Amino acid sequence: MSNLGDSNTPISGELFGLPSGWTLTENNDGEAVFEDTQGNVVLRRDATNNRWVTDEIDASSATLDVLNTADLASASQGELLQISESPPQLDATSINVGASSTVTAPDESPPSVGDRGDLWTPLINVGGGSKIWDKSFALARGGIAEDLQKVYAADGGILTAINKSIGSVAFEFDTNENIASGVAVDSDAVYFGLGSGNYAFFAVDTADGSELWSFTNAANNISSDVVLDDSAVYFGEEGGKIYSLDKSDGSENWSFTTGGAISAIAIDNAAIYARSDDELLYSIDKSNGTENWTYDTDGLPRGGLAVDGSNVYVGAGFEGDVATAADISDGSEVWTTTVNGTISSGIGQDGSNIYFGTRNNPFAYSLAKSDGTQNWEVSFADRIRSDVVVSEATVYLGANTSNFYALNTSDGTERWRFETGGNVESEVAIGDKGVYFASTDDTVYALRIGRTAYDDIRVSDGTEWINVI
Repeated sequence: MSNLGDSNTPISGELFGLPSGWTLTENNDGEAVFEDTQGNVVLRRDATNNRWVTDEIDASSATLDVLNTADLASASQGELLQISESPPQLDATSINVGASSTVTAPDESPPSVGDRGDLWTPLINVGGGSKIWDKSFALARGGIAEDLQKVYAADGGILTAINKSIGSVAFEFDTNENIASGVAVDSDAVYFGLGSGNYAFFAVDTADGSELWSFTNAANNISSDVVLDDSAVYFGEEGGKIYSLDKSDGSENWSFTTGGAISAIAIDNAAIYARSDDELLYSIDKSNGTENWTYDTDGLPRGGLAVDGSNVYVGAGFEGDVATAADISDGSEVWTTTVNGTISSGIGQDGSNIYFGTRNNPFAYSLAKSDGTQNWEVSFADRIRSDVVVSEATVYLGANTSNFYALNTSDGTERWRFETGGNVESEVAIGDKGVYFASTDDTVYALRIGRTAYDDIRVSDGTEWINVI
């Protein structure tokens, strides 16, 4: 059996420059497979080990002629390369293998070629921003979440689960109403709430889409984020209430009433933090639902919330044009920083900084967590209203420019952008190898995030292995 890398996230056929007649489909076990013209399984995504394997036929029977320097240098992005006991001879230690990709030599001794046997490796776009798949919906605008196998998206009143491997629909759960909340997922269930009808909140089995339980005691639109800890799920509604439910059966642990609609919440180990339209930021004890403190935002708070071990961060001020850090222990103000526009996006963070976007004078910002000092600002042509997610020194966000962006955390320079057919105002979910979001063109997109799909992709010049990075 030949192994094809150790990715935690399945990939799509778009990675491969497939030989004529090869098709990407699924077997009876729901695994992604590539079949040749005779229907033989050439590559299979083993669900147990989460690896690409060739175990149905001999991989060498489907040889691709990409075995020398000239062919490799001109290979299209995603073309398959066969590495065998007689590896290709390369003339240089650095060659191009397609846009945004290079092959460079590592400072290490090569492994025994004979011990590896034949190995098929895909050359991929490591620059990021290339599309894995997209999926059209009737109304894909808001909630997005992901786990190791699936992406979960709110499509009007339908919660749709999409297989990460090839973008096919795994299941649909139809509420016959409108899903208005965020979407959250753990190993057992996906959670979301309605903005119409009986304002129900649901837990749906991630395996087959069956309803595990529903909670129907909310009195208004459930339009906030949904957040989880080990035992409870938390959300808010437009009537001003915040709820804690037992994840196992949906029973109510407690509810807390504020004076305005709840649209953003965040949690840490001890508390839940909620942004209310009564112009207050709340800290509530997770264990019993009692108030710890409130912070007066001096106007309607805007944008999302973020919390770390020291502070909670929120857009504040009359027009939400002030970013504020409040101490999580007592709600005292740590710092405020005025920005050029109303904060309208989620707030992303890494260890040192927070990141967010504005509307009416649209910029993306990075501020230091320690004192609110501005690190950088980047002007946009239109407002930023999506989630903001930070991973591996990259800020991911969408804008009403029809584009989804990846920016460098260091200076805000653009790594790449991806154009959609509408505004990107949704939640953003990021996994090990992909980033997922929805556009108002009613499409859910899966994009590569900008590194190799496998840890052990390499070619050889006959004397040393060369990693694809």
